[in-house]
Amino acid sequence: MASTAVSVMPPGARSRIDTELLRREHPIADVVASYGIELHRVGSALVGRCPFHHDRGQPNLHVYPYVIWNQRLGRGKQQPS
Repeated sequence: MASTAVSVMPPGARSRIDTELLRREHPIADVVASYGIELHRVGSALVGRCPFHHDRGQPNLHVYPYVIWNQRLGRGKQQPS
């Protein structure tokens, strides 16, 4: 039986996440594709249809693999990648 290491942190402590390692091991394009969203390259962006709303067939999800933020057009909100 394999043992699992459990880290006990003091109350109120924040865990640290290696975001660079996370990005290398799980590229945002692969994560989006794993949800069945087709992405096509348009310039430096990967473009697809946002699954949360309909915009008359226009691509409305732009993923920029080399920046920290991705933006859904038409909503005016930025979301962390």
